[in-house]
Amino acid sequence: MNKTHQRVISTFGVLIVAENLNVSNGWGEFPWGSIGWNSIEQLEDMRDTVFSAILGYQLSEYHDPIEHIQGGVIEVNKKTIWWLDEFKTAVHRRSN
Repeated sequence: MNKTHQRVISTFGVLIVAENLNVSNGWGEFPWGSIGWNSIEQLEDMRDTVFSAILGYQLSEYHDPIEHIQGGVIEVNKKTIWWLDEFKTAVHRRSN
């Protein structure tokens, strides 16, 4: 019986929800809404916390370190910004 060896990639996302502050003194107008300067600072602080906690973390000795894939705005309204950062890791699996 042949055994199979495969690198299995797992992706996951971290959704950050931030209050949209100071929209009148905005950072920019986009098709999906306006983002205030204070909101950008708050969002970046939250993203820094997430990155510090998980970027490079290894779930086990068999897993690759966690890497960032991409991030972007999911939705914006006058009160809230939804931002999703996507990450990946991989593990080598063998059949029995």
